[in-house]
Amino acid sequence: MRVDVFVVEQNCPYPELDGKDIDALHLRLMEGGELLASARILKPHEPQDPVKIGRVVVSPAHRGKRLGDALMSEAISACERLYPANSIALSAQAHLRRFYEAFGFVVASEEYLEDGIPHIDMIRQPVVSRHEDIIMIYVDADACPVKPEVLKVAERHGLEVTFVANSGLRPSRDAMVHNVIVSNAFDAADNWIAEHAGPGDVVVTADVPLAVRCVAAGAFVSGPTGRVFDETNIGMASAMRDLGAHLRETGESKGYNAAFSPKDRSRFLETFDRLCRRAKSLSAEAGGKP
Repeated sequence: MRVDVFVVEQNCPYPELDGKDIDALHLRLMEGGELLASARILKPHEPQDPVKIGRVVVSPAHRGKRLGDALMSEAISACERLYPANSIALSAQAHLRRFYEAFGFVVASEEYLEDGIPHIDMIRQPVVSRHEDIIMIYVDADACPVKPEVLKVAERHGLEVTFVANSGLRPSRDAMVHNVIVSNAFDAADNWIAEHAGPGDVVVTADVPLAVRCVAAGAFVSGPTGRVFDETNIGMASAMRDLGAHLRETGESKGYNAAFSPKDRSRFLETFDRLCRRAKSLSAEAGGKP
């Protein structure tokens, strides 16, 4: 498939087999024995070097199904799992710049020609297990109505923000803002946040099960309406969520949610600022994150 796309379709006669495949980790999306998409990961030459993603390709017969998104999500996850302290690099065809920016990559070179096709080097810095003593803000970003407010407060306090979603994240050139695109798998964003959030971090989510996991991990948690989840109320919040789900299933409740209001936005700003101040205060007292 790589030869069909990179050589034949793109009319680019170059030696596609470069001798690196034997030492690479190969990711393949398969369906009934048919190869739909693939990519490869090249390990760092030296401990401080970036890990490289390359040969990202989707079968022409299966384009338009967001398989590229799923493939990149899995490739990034594999890189972070195997090389958590390393940045991730790739050489992108220039017209795909925005695609890779949505996954947190930034341009790291001037445009250049490779086999007659314009390319740019791009890099993605490691997301947060970098410094365990740094307070991180994690945002469950799918349909989150308070992203601008999160950025405003985070900038005021000098805190890093990681938005996590399965699509629709706007690229940022701010080194303090990270985007993590996960797969469309059920609870993929929630699982990513729960795996990374720890004591002293701040989490924004409307999802009660995720709030339960983050509170248990020692994080400060707020909903987009400014509702705080903590040890004193998370049990009741979980019980009420389960009751609401039961009533909707039995038809006893229509399950309509109140529209997000300016008061909710104002309340969130106040709550989120307070949680960030509290996290910083506790971190300072402990000489770093708890």
